[in-house]
Amino acid sequence: MSRQVLPPSTVQAATPDGNVGERGNTSPTPATPAQAGDEYFDRLIKLIPSESIAAFLAVQGILLSALKSPDQADQLLIWLLIVFIAIGIGNILYMRDRGVTSNIQLAILTGAYILWVLSIGGPFRLLGVEPFIGPVLTILFMYFVTRYYKGQDAQ
Repeated sequence: MSRQVLPPSTVQAATPDGNVGERGNTSPTPATPAQAGDEYFDRLIKLIPSESIAAFLAVQGILLSALKSPDQADQLLIWLLIVFIAIGIGNILYMRDRGVTSNIQLAILTGAYILWVLSIGGPFRLLGVEPFIGPVLTILFMYFVTRYYKGQDAQ
């Protein structure tokens, strides 16, 4: 299964002989069935970068368990920032490998990854971000993007 969000296809008008073709083209072209686009929950699943979030959580758990003293907290947050950036880049490369060709969808996946990590905490503690902001932004972002992004037609 591709992670590319599938847009609803448009159906071309049929000619009097029942074939679908370009205007002015007299050769019969067989009609192709319209492909239904992804529904809301299919788009939601495809727009959550779950593999990248899982990787970040695993590495964060490993780094937190390695913390020996409170003096190492700043060093830990710097490592979490490095991991955050590395997994973010890996997210884009992985999604390209999974069949995502739309740059808009890659941007959405990257934004979703940033917001999910903000919800988890991670390196954003360095910036002094309030803990409630991440989950609220993630919920709003995922709802509205999934609601209004229907996919991009292949070019």
